[in-house]
Amino acid sequence: MAGKQVEQALALLEGLNLPCFCRDGLQKAEEHIRLIREWNHAISLVSQGDLAFLPERHLVDALSLLAVIMQTSGEKRLLDIGSGAGYPAIPMKCFCPTLDVTLVERSRRKAGFLQRVISLLGLEGVTVLTGEFPAQPERLDAQWITARAVERPKKVYADVLQRLPQGSVFLCQLEGVPPVDSEMFHVEHVEDVWQSSGLRRGSLRLIRKK
Repeated sequence: MAGKQVEQALALLEGLNLPCFCRDGLQKAEEHIRLIREWNHAISLVSQGDLAFLPERHLVDALSLLAVIMQTSGEKRLLDIGSGAGYPAIPMKCFCPTLDVTLVERSRRKAGFLQRVISLLGLEGVTVLTGEFPAQPERLDAQWITARAVERPKKVYADVLQRLPQGSVFLCQLEGVPPVDSEMFHVEHVEDVWQSSGLRRGSLRLIRKK
């Protein structure tokens, strides 16, 4: 299943020479894709237009975010808001088993799918919270926050910024949202090889509360 773009992404990650990277995660990531395709007709996990292009459009994008996280020191905790089919967090966990992951999904059916994926892939250190952000989680204490495919991006964006702990980073790929207060947040626009190679979906801003 791994095509040219996936192999390119894996080569970039391998080039970082980081001990937390596990290339064997590809098998689990491919099984994740198989499960999405198996269940999509019943749960509408992704759009029909995306279904045939999950490795190229979703997997490599997840790996581009993982590269950002992996190059930092210290404990790594990820909160993914509006997880849906499990992107980007599930493949990030597959390739970095030490990553502590919390998924927030308001749909009970999709949350059930995520639980099934976690069980079938044998992923440890993954928590699924059923509910809508910001009610879930009750306390935002993750070092890294993603919210890539949410229905109300402006609201989620505002809620994340309001609750973002000092020192935590929002990996923001949301489009059409207002700029942040430069006195309260540090914003880094990421322009890297992942971006120039077309391996990341849209732009990426790292928003850190000062």
